[in-house]
Amino acid sequence: MTSDLKSNQTAEFKSAGIFHFIATGFYSGLVPKAPGTAGTLAAAVVYLSILRLFNLDPGFLAVFALAWLTFGIGVYVTNRLQQSHYYGSNRSDPQCIVIDEFAGFFLTLAGHGNSLTAIFLAFVAFR
Repeated sequence: MTSDLKSNQTAEFKSAGIFHFIATGFYSGLVPKAPGTAGTLAAAVVYLSILRLFNLDPGFLAVFALAWLTFGIGVYVTNRLQQSHYYGSNRSDPQCIVIDEFAGFFLTLAGHGNSLTAIFLAFVAFR
C-alpha cells in the first residue's frame, strides 16, 4: 500500500467520527506498525481502567458479557463504516480496525482472573 493511499484512507476514516473512533480502538489502530498489537494493548489499558475506576472484580460471566457486547458494538460500527463514503465491500479487513482485538482480548480474559499477571499472560496468549 502506498503512503498516499494510506494517508487518504486515514483522512477519510477520521471523517466517519465516532464510528471511526470506536472501530479503531480509540485510534490505537492507526499506529503505523503492528496496529493489532497496539489495539490489544489499548484493550488491556481499557480493561484495567474499568477495573480500577469502578473497583471491580468481575467474574467469568461479566467478562464474557463484556466480550460479546464489544463484539456486537464492533459489528455495528464496522457495518456503518462499510456503508460510508470510502469503506466499501472491496476492502475486506483494514488493519486499522481493531475493535475485534478488544473483543478477542476480553474473551481471552474471561475466567482467568484480574491480576496484572493474568492480564499480561492473556495479552501474550492472545497475540
